Amino acid sequence: MRAQTRDTYAFFSQAVLGGQVDAWELALRKTLTDIEPSGRLTATVQAAVIVGQRP
Repeated sequence: MRAQTRDTYAFFSQAVLGGQVDAWELALRKTLTDIEPSGRLTATVQAAVIVGQRP
């Protein structure tokens, strides 16, 4: 089975959460632990580079 890929430049600031940082981190940890109980998550990263030179 091929891994699903997504292109994103998304970021997340703690300022957005305000006083909810601890609750958000706890919920995220629980969600990730439900997905992979070992706590070890892996991802395949693909990169492409186009190199050129002006004449």
